[in-house]
Amino acid sequence: MATLFRTAVRARNLLALSRQSKRLVQPSCLISMSKKNKDGINATIEEVSTKEDELKQLEEHFADRDPNSPKNYVSFGFDDVDHDFDQFTHNLTLFTGITLMVIMGFFLSYSPDHRLKNWSMREAHLELKRREELGLPLIDRNIVDPSTITLPSEEELEGEKILL
Repeated sequence: MATLFRTAVRARNLLALSRQSKRLVQPSCLISMSKKNKDGINATIEEVSTKEDELKQLEEHFADRDPNSPKNYVSFGFDDVDHDFDQFTHNLTLFTGITLMVIMGFFLSYSPDHRLKNWSMREAHLELKRREELGLPLIDRNIVDPSTITLPSEEELEGEKILL
């Protein structure tokens, strides 16, 4: 256990030293040594002017913050075109899904013993108690009275395979 703590502390100290060494490094500026092209300067000015136009268009687009505006509508994924149907389907799906989960939870919690496990255990205990009171063996070798069983004769069983 001590070895684990010692290793963890050493790793933490190494991490702290590596962070400090990054802070001690003097900032540098990377300078390109390639030849300058005067035509390139004009191109960058045009690019900047087009970016300014795009920025103005974006600012105008996002200036409208009305949530009921059709361009600000975010679909729930049921229908991208009809906003009313999309909203209705979303609400219906949530309502039915949650309602069905709650109803199924109550049904499973309060349903009767559908596999009759509890009933069979109660019935077995009652039968054991009855046999003990009457002085009978708890498990009878002959569950069915042998005098009530009629077996086939030897002639009827000829040619039949008998599995024991």
